[in-house]
Amino acid sequence: MAKKSLLYVYFILFTLSGFSGLIYESVWSHYLKLFLGHAAYAQVLVLIIFMGGMALGAFIAAKHAAKAKNLILLYAIAEGIIGLFGVFFHPMYTSVTEFAYSHLLVMFDSSFAINTAKWLVAALMIMPQSILLGATFPLLATGIIRKFGSEGGRHLATLYFVNSLGAAAGVLANVYYFIPAAGLPGAAVIAGMFNLVLALVVWLFSRADRYPQIELAKTISAHVNLKIFVMVAAVTGAASFIYEIVWIRMLSMVLGASTHSFEIMLSAFILGLAFGSLWVRKRINQFNNPVIALAVIQVVMGVLALLTLPMYDKSFELMVFFSNALALTDNGYVLFNIVSYLICVFIMLPTTICAGMTLPLLTHLLIKNSGNDSAVGRIYTANTLGAIVGIVLASQFLMPLMGIKNALVIGAGLDLFAGLYLFFKLGDNRQKWQKALMVTPIMALLATVTWVSVDPIKMSSSVFRSGRYLNPYLSEVVYYVDGKTSTVTMTEVQSTDGLILSIINNGKPDASIRFKQADLELKPTADEPTMILLGALPYLLKPDVKTVANIGLGSGLTAQTLLQHDKLARLDSIEIEAAVVEGAKRFGERVDKVYSDPRSHIIIDDAKTYFVANNKRYDVIISEPPNPWVSGVASLFSAEFYALLPQYLNDEGLLVQWMHLYELNPRLLQGIYKALRETFDYVQIYQVSDADIAIVASSQPIAELQPEAFEQPGLSQYLSYIGVNNITDIKARKLGSQLLLDDYLGSDSVKPNSDYFPSLDFGAGKARFLKQNARALFELNHASIVRKLQNQPKLASLTAQLSPSQEFPFAAKYNDSQRFYQLYQTLSQGQQPQHKYDFGLYSRAFQLQQLLANCNNENVSNNYHGDLIKLMVVTEFSWLKPEQLHDIFSRLATPDCLASLSASGQIVVKTIMAWLNEDIDKLQQWSFEYLAAQPQLSSAIDLAMLKFYTYTRLVLAEKGHYDQFYQKLQPRLEKDVELIMLNKRYLDLFYPEEMDRFLRLFNMSGAGG
Repeated sequence: MAKKSLLYVYFILFTLSGFSGLIYESVWSHYLKLFLGHAAYAQVLVLIIFMGGMALGAFIAAKHAAKAKNLILLYAIAEGIIGLFGVFFHPMYTSVTEFAYSHLLVMFDSSFAINTAKWLVAALMIMPQSILLGATFPLLATGIIRKFGSEGGRHLATLYFVNSLGAAAGVLANVYYFIPAAGLPGAAVIAGMFNLVLALVVWLFSRADRYPQIELAKTISAHVNLKIFVMVAAVTGAASFIYEIVWIRMLSMVLGASTHSFEIMLSAFILGLAFGSLWVRKRINQFNNPVIALAVIQVVMGVLALLTLPMYDKSFELMVFFSNALALTDNGYVLFNIVSYLICVFIMLPTTICAGMTLPLLTHLLIKNSGNDSAVGRIYTANTLGAIVGIVLASQFLMPLMGIKNALVIGAGLDLFAGLYLFFKLGDNRQKWQKALMVTPIMALLATVTWVSVDPIKMSSSVFRSGRYLNPYLSEVVYYVDGKTSTVTMTEVQSTDGLILSIINNGKPDASIRFKQADLELKPTADEPTMILLGALPYLLKPDVKTVANIGLGSGLTAQTLLQHDKLARLDSIEIEAAVVEGAKRFGERVDKVYSDPRSHIIIDDAKTYFVANNKRYDVIISEPPNPWVSGVASLFSAEFYALLPQYLNDEGLLVQWMHLYELNPRLLQGIYKALRETFDYVQIYQVSDADIAIVASSQPIAELQPEAFEQPGLSQYLSYIGVNNITDIKARKLGSQLLLDDYLGSDSVKPNSDYFPSLDFGAGKARFLKQNARALFELNHASIVRKLQNQPKLASLTAQLSPSQEFPFAAKYNDSQRFYQLYQTLSQGQQPQHKYDFGLYSRAFQLQQLLANCNNENVSNNYHGDLIKLMVVTEFSWLKPEQLHDIFSRLATPDCLASLSASGQIVVKTIMAWLNEDIDKLQQWSFEYLAAQPQLSSAIDLAMLKFYTYTRLVLAEKGHYDQFYQKLQPRLEKDVELIMLNKRYLDLFYPEEMDRFLRLFNMSGAGG
């Protein structure tokens, strides 16, 4: 092979090396955050271990390179060993961590000792590979210089470019394809196979290579102290990683702190390094004075880093614009990720391009002035060690003590110092105006410290979810701390019902509490019922609870509720971030017992580490972490985590697990439930708000709800505040036990959420963007069809499994439906209501009244009327009383009104009338006619009509009609698991053999079961 062609082959192969290398870093980060605990700590530790190992590997390679004859062959051997580590990493990890949990960590009795032991174990698991990865660049770069010459540093710059470009692509490929498709074990094996193939190819080429080595020419520069270049490499490495750590924290509040966001940020950072190396590659021989060029690059990099602070403010505006512009579709989610990447590029690229220029230029200068090819390893080692210092400084000291702004300023100061030092120390005698010009960056630094600030209102606005800012005239940030693991803020928001105080983590509100003002009636926020019921449920199910561990402090209201019971002996609240504990104190008297009651103990630690360190057993463990789309949190909803908990629960102990149904889809909910059922035999689910559930699990049968808790004055007062006045009100919130839930959530096509196959971690971010929900679960409790089924003698077996929801309609939905009907009646009587309540209710009531008053008006669109009826059925039908429904639909069913509706609107009205008249044959006829006419089943009204048809099938048990349904609708069934679940809800319980057939048909249609 021609010499130049061989060089290009090595460049391509080193691109693949960078690709696989960042897959390892990403995979190791996921693995070790499972072992080490919180994702932020794991990220920092993995970076330190990874970079430390690479520094050691580069140092070893630099020290011994001169003795080796074929460095490219050694590079191939290193890549091959790395590949073997990748292929066998998963079984090694599981064996080591199992040994650590069962034998090693139990030897220690303090969190510090356990954490230290865990860090050492983690280092041993990835240090050998990291050392080898660190050796690869010096080995190949030095080998290429010996074989092909340096061409004035062009080859070095090219190697930096291709390796960084491959790394940027590897991060994205891993998070968007390899891990979702193959899990963490598969991703590690894929990276390992890349390395093994790469090693084999390089070995074959190196064995066949007969080109002689080239002697390096040395340029004598007696006045140059070569150690200065090594020092600059270390300083700029520290500054660059201060930028990276600070930018990741800053952008988490713009993009969201999901796993995808972290990997996007990392890829954008590396992409800038790649382009910097590419730019300098073409110019590295054109600088008249490379030292002055390096000095200018360092200064410009520091100034550009300072400019990222005002640019950061603009990044919020970009996210607000695109969050409102993008469609909530799969394609929209792809665009959201592209936009997120571009925002990262907008912030990072100018600075990181400069950072990418420095290493090739520094290495070139050191080789040129020393004539020693070991300079590659020396520069690489110094830069990597500097990176480690930067990581530790930024994460453990600068951000927690000085905030993200000042941390970034210090990083910029390091680059400015390095540049100015080079300029004045090693530069030629410059003219005075040039020296004066180089002092101006100091003025930029001082100006940034004095006048530039970050906007805490924008940082608290969760723009990646809401697409808007908090109203600055009604909102005030009363607490702001950049903690070690997250940025914590607290906001006061004035509402018409009083002052709402919220605690916010990395831009995501975790909990809110309302405070009474003036003469306003105190009403709970949407979060308060959830927090109070999580604290009350243990005593409603197990009145003798004495010890509780609460994972995640949040506002402290759950802990405050637990402390209202006089039988509680000890409450351990485990919170990872100290800033949350300090911030929650501002909730004042609403959580005062958490900080003053001697039974309350707040522990700043990771939950897994704390449990192992203390080896305590509790009557109840309450898990109330952040949303699972937050990086690292999904591991608290995994099969492996649930498997650990029984050893920390007393006999008949309870796990109370919070879960939201907003920003979640049914498949993800099924994955959580199945993970939990692998460990716990008994499960109950309660609806604790309009969008949240509490999952109660135990290895022993769970007792029936007990009323004794209402005899506790404090606890009874808290429950009354959220509308729970007796045991019936709690029963009304019970969605079911495992007998019913297994049928609904136990789909065989959905795998349990696992640490190693993290479907929740990678799926929750998309569900958040699409604003999906799993509220179909609430069908188990309060859907009118379920209530109807309970009265069917043929289906009596269902009654024992359902809670008596008809005894306690849910306040929000029920009250809205009643207000709608009152508004409609008032308008029908020619009057205007005194209060219009919610505009949406008034608008629908007004439109309905107008429709009924103008049934024969030909100027009104039939389609408009039909859409109105469908909307009303979806929003009000489940909650209106039968006599109210009959009043409305009997008027709609008159010939004039029917004629004013669209064809599908007419069928909907006829279906509802058949339902109200209990005419099963007509109900089957009209619901089937509606379904048969739909091109696909996707809207809420489509699903409602499907439930009507399913109901008739259950009552009549006429399989012939259902066969016809299959025949006509099968080719057009949408790939929607919620649709399956809604049908499965009824079919599984009574006709399991038909359900099997139904699911097979879905599989045949590509729906995946």
